[in-house]
Amino acid sequence: MLILLTIFLLLFIPFAMLILHLARPKFSIQGFLVVLAVLAGWPMVLLAKSAVPQTITLLRWQPVSFFPISPALLIDDISWYFALAVMSLALSSIVTSIAQLGQSLKPDLIKNDPKVEVIDVQAHPEVVASFSKPALSIEYTSTSNWQSWAGILIMTSLSLVAVTAGNLLTLLLAWAALDLLELAILLSQVLQSKSRERIILAFTARMAGIGMALLAAIIPWSQGISISFEAINQSTSVYLLVAAGLRLGVLPLHLPYIQQLPHRRGLGTVLCLIPAASSYILLVRIANIGVLGAASPYLLGLTALAGLYAAIHWIIAVDEIDGRPYWLLGTASLAIASAISNQPTACIAWSIASLLSGGLIFSMSMRHKNLIPIASFGFIGLSTLPFSPTWLGMTLYQFVGASSDAIIAPLFYLLSFAFLLIHSLLLTGFIRHIIRGVFYLGEQPAEHTEKWVWFLYPIGLVFILVTHYLIGFLLYPDLNELPLSGWIMGVVALIISVALWYLLRRYLYALPHRDQSNQASPLSIFFSLEWFYRLFWGLFRILARMNALLSTILEGDGGILWALVLFALIFVFLQR
Repeated sequence: MLILLTIFLLLFIPFAMLILHLARPKFSIQGFLVVLAVLAGWPMVLLAKSAVPQTITLLRWQPVSFFPISPALLIDDISWYFALAVMSLALSSIVTSIAQLGQSLKPDLIKNDPKVEVIDVQAHPEVVASFSKPALSIEYTSTSNWQSWAGILIMTSLSLVAVTAGNLLTLLLAWAALDLLELAILLSQVLQSKSRERIILAFTARMAGIGMALLAAIIPWSQGISISFEAINQSTSVYLLVAAGLRLGVLPLHLPYIQQLPHRRGLGTVLCLIPAASSYILLVRIANIGVLGAASPYLLGLTALAGLYAAIHWIIAVDEIDGRPYWLLGTASLAIASAISNQPTACIAWSIASLLSGGLIFSMSMRHKNLIPIASFGFIGLSTLPFSPTWLGMTLYQFVGASSDAIIAPLFYLLSFAFLLIHSLLLTGFIRHIIRGVFYLGEQPAEHTEKWVWFLYPIGLVFILVTHYLIGFLLYPDLNELPLSGWIMGVVALIISVALWYLLRRYLYALPHRDQSNQASPLSIFFSLEWFYRLFWGLFRILARMNALLSTILEGDGGILWALVLFALIFVFLQR
């Protein structure tokens, strides 16, 4: 019941904030209410571990003959991991965003500095800094801070419903609510027409994911089987995998559109990662069955291509925020590959790393040498080194169990090398972005920071680290059953990533700073399937124009005559 109380708390506080804002607009205690909500919610989710497994029926739909299954929550070990990760992301995003209120830019120090390019992302969210100069983004505070905090709380509460969903019905309802809320937030903050088109296209892809999941639910329901996670089998796992892939942007490859949000951190990070958690939980449920048979090699190959594309763009991104969609795609490809290969523990490890390691680097807007230890622990958490939180992620590379029956050994090892390279590239980009901007201006910092910020800001980051290492500790494998690859694969990935980072710094330094126009190259457009989405959007516009023309004709002076002509044509056609 503690997680259910947390969900209600996170839904109640935004309404209380709205009432306070309407009644007392100048009475600014919204920040206190938000911090109180997340500080109360995090320990409640933590303590919910003592009551697992637990099933909570939310509603009982009647009649039972039409609705054999009702919305319910399932708090087990798997859902608890994701619930704690989601709650930690929300807590970190809110605490670090509040800490940023204690920062103010000192423009006199940098306005004449040729090494720095300053961007006001609030006034010009569509502008991206040139790769030739380090970018120092200025995210000014505004009166809408409480609105973004309220959005974080509501998104977190709906995500908690999704990750603790006890059946497919509850998960689909949570997906729909998350998508509608995200669509409303994006459309309210992005005003450019072309940008809104991309938002609608991304929303359509997620709706297609819901459609695939519904198709997967129809199969067991038509056979009189309950649409629960226990009913997932080989005939439905492929549909559910494609549904999760559509929502994550991996199968087929497409980029979630959140790049032009005025709030690039905080709410932007939550909109990127927290909805992804609702798809990761489905991947873990699928991983208990796997996707075997003839489709397995093809799905793994497509996933590897998507992961390589994303990992390369993650490295060359101007900063971690610009590369955030590619981080999600790259880490999601590892989780999807684990689900296909019937490796549930590896799927959990990569999914949690995607959320928490990503949440750590995306929340680190401040660059200071005192934060390097926190960043180092975040890097270790992603490394799959022995005793690290992602240690079990290395089981993705084991040619044992169900995966050995679905794919031949040479192809498996080739794909394993591709996923190892994806992991190494993600680590390389993590190194590059985490140390970006540390003292590049010399001894004088570009921003004035209040003293209290240095107390509050690290706390928000440490919560993510504590959560990640706690989950990793609970996932530690039995050392007696661990193969040799479990001890060396993390070291191999670390060596490759450090070598790649050294080569980039020494010989290809211009590569990470090249102009972003390279993303419009034909090769990049082909692999990102941008050409397909442009073609789809062009067809949609043609149909929209035809519909508008038809409406204009029928609503004009001769509308009745045209309607009679169309009726006659239809009648003649039916007569034939």
